[in-house]
Amino acid sequence: MKNNKLLIVVLSLLLLSTGVVRAQETVRVYFETSASPEEKASAREVIRILNDFYGRVIADSINRFNGKGIYFTTRDRDKFRQYPSKLSSYGDEGIYIKSTNAYAYVCANTAEGLRQGMYRYLQQLGFRYYFPNPAWHIKPTSKKIYQSFELLTRPDFAYRKITPGWGYGSDRLAEQYYFWERTNGMGGSLQTYNVHAYYGLVADNRAAFEANRDYLSKPLVNGNVQWGTTLNYGLPAVSELAWRWLATQFDAADRRGKPVPMLSLEPFDGPSYSDLAAARRVGSNASDQVFYFTNEVAKKLRRTHPGKKIGILAYNDHIDIPRYNLEDNIFVTLTNGFNTSKYSTDELISRWKTKTKSLGIYMYYSVFESNRDLPGAGMAASYPTVVSWMKKLSKAGVSSYQAETTYAWIPKGIGHFLTAALAWDTGTDTAAVLTKFYRDCFPQTQSRIRPLFESWNGNPLITENELYNWFSTLQAAMNECNDAAELQRLQQIGLYLHYVRLQKEYSEVPAAQRNQKTTELLAYLAEIMEEGVVASYAALNIMPGEAGMPVTTWGNEMRSAYRTKAAVSFPRSKKDWQQYTRSYLSTLKRTGDVRLYNAAPFLSAQEVKAMGVPGVVHPFGPSMTFQGNIMMLIDTKRSDSAWMKLKGGRLNPSGRLTVKVYPWNNNLRPGEAPLSEAYYTANDGEVTVDFRKLQRSKYIVVIEDNDAAGVTAYFPHKLTYSIVASATSPLQGGFYNYFYFYVPKGTRKFYIYKTDWMRIYDAGNKMKESPTAENLLEFNVTDADAGWWSVHYQMGRLHLLGVPPLISREPRYFFMPD
Repeated sequence: MKNNKLLIVVLSLLLLSTGVVRAQETVRVYFETSASPEEKASAREVIRILNDFYGRVIADSINRFNGKGIYFTTRDRDKFRQYPSKLSSYGDEGIYIKSTNAYAYVCANTAEGLRQGMYRYLQQLGFRYYFPNPAWHIKPTSKKIYQSFELLTRPDFAYRKITPGWGYGSDRLAEQYYFWERTNGMGGSLQTYNVHAYYGLVADNRAAFEANRDYLSKPLVNGNVQWGTTLNYGLPAVSELAWRWLATQFDAADRRGKPVPMLSLEPFDGPSYSDLAAARRVGSNASDQVFYFTNEVAKKLRRTHPGKKIGILAYNDHIDIPRYNLEDNIFVTLTNGFNTSKYSTDELISRWKTKTKSLGIYMYYSVFESNRDLPGAGMAASYPTVVSWMKKLSKAGVSSYQAETTYAWIPKGIGHFLTAALAWDTGTDTAAVLTKFYRDCFPQTQSRIRPLFESWNGNPLITENELYNWFSTLQAAMNECNDAAELQRLQQIGLYLHYVRLQKEYSEVPAAQRNQKTTELLAYLAEIMEEGVVASYAALNIMPGEAGMPVTTWGNEMRSAYRTKAAVSFPRSKKDWQQYTRSYLSTLKRTGDVRLYNAAPFLSAQEVKAMGVPGVVHPFGPSMTFQGNIMMLIDTKRSDSAWMKLKGGRLNPSGRLTVKVYPWNNNLRPGEAPLSEAYYTANDGEVTVDFRKLQRSKYIVVIEDNDAAGVTAYFPHKLTYSIVASATSPLQGGFYNYFYFYVPKGTRKFYIYKTDWMRIYDAGNKMKESPTAENLLEFNVTDADAGWWSVHYQMGRLHLLGVPPLISREPRYFFMPD
């Protein structure tokens, strides 16, 4: 009996010391009555989250924190005074969090910092909000509300924002997204604002613009601005009007008790150069004109509203610096797209840093019109690119990070979540974040689902084989999973893959059936919109017009209309998905079981040595053409010529090329940080890419042709190289290319996926015609067929499967990693 009593005492002490909230214990969350409405709203939200999970967590804004419970405060109101002196040097959003077995204490420098600190506290406890949909919200594994940890932190970017193009589509999706923003540290103290504001300027002052026709380059039509309209930047009356317009908005916000620190004065979308006489007098190009005008308004604003700022983009034809110095109450945000200058984004950052002390960046993560939210399409869908850019921008001193994306959380969600993590701390271990994501969201099926997501990183070709692989992965995961929450996430992946299937069928349908396929696709997107897996709302507003269909309604009215236009059938349960995948997979043409060459070495050193050269060497020239991005492998240690030449402009004379060199790794994936980068424009003519400054070794080289310039690459005779032609990194936009690839001994079957006609010669130099209509070519071979095969007249896209996915024009200097 005595031993039992002792055991009870020991257990009770353990409960107390570990911070487990007992049934009779109430946890009080203290914050001052003087807290701002925004602080109080965040505190109430955090308290609700804590109470829902731990139980008996209540707010207390009356009593004073006494060292027990949870205390949210700012330095100027703090009664506990336990923050380190270093906190005061951490800026507006500096946060200190200390948690012990008896209390949790969150102290910040400002109200905005405290709001961030409350949600950062939730992260420390183990709450995760990966995507906006509640299916992707993860709760801690421990019920201990009091844990031992200490954190002193501040964000690397003073403003952090991802904006869905075309908006959300419903109040529910909007609220889910705003919650995701709050819980993932978005927002910030800088509060950058740079929308196309001239439209509002004209709308709010229509009478003035109609009475003074010289204020605009084109007259208003029915009160609306025509495309291509510009302001008359040189007229003092126009800058006076713009100043009064901004001042009125600042004053109105102050009167509402919700002051704003910045308002936008970004021009109309489209060309900004004005040919009006007064505008020409202040500048001979759009940048000079736009920023002269903005300066004039900023001077007036500084006199009447000190501390208020004007936000503006460096964008389109005003993306480069003006000849004028900028007023210090102008905040410039540089876009990484719609670049009409001759400079790269990196070079523009350097140029703008000569004009302004602080600079923001506006990234284009995803535009539905161009990428359709397909796997790997768009920057956000290739999250290694996101990671690389954010780390580079932080080092360059960029202070504000904005991105425009689509509301498509299955293909883009990981990129969005990593953006939030890196926007706060660019030193974040992204590999660890990804591992935790898969462990949290797919505890039973992560070994299947992680490769599925990773297969989308390289903008893969969507063939029947890829669809088979993706749906068979989903099928296997569904069969293995018996956890309800995980099944819900798998079903969302299924909804997205069904969209990819419908989008592929839509893109291949004959023109006569296009309207019907469009209706079916949009009816499906309307039905699943509130799942948030793909940007349904954007599609509903874009695709009807593209298909030439009459557009009579917009927004949610269009959604309602399409939900009744076609019968929508898709799986809604695990059993449904199992039946669906079983039926659909039986219709797909796929590759048989072949060796997957996913990582080097592909062959043993002995096999590489035995490769030799072809019996018949075709007189191929030294050049190849492509469009889009390609990845090369080079070995300068085995090269007598460590350089190559590039020439852009075959398709887009104003296009831009980037060459990045990465350290070698056997996974053949570019790392986060390149060893070197070089930028070229089509106007540069033929340029030399020199590898001789690098240490003699193996490297991965990525040539980015994001502007679809169309590139001709010249390879010197003695450069040891090969070009990757895999499913995740295909050769794109080929134009009458000739090259070799190698079929190792032991190969029994391999495939070539291509999009156009070409000729193929086997190791015995026997020609095999390849009809245009056949995209997936299957080759059954024996050891007698092993050796060098060649491709002639290749056009379009191509990748290899079942043989090393490498091609080169020069077999004697073919780089086969061993």
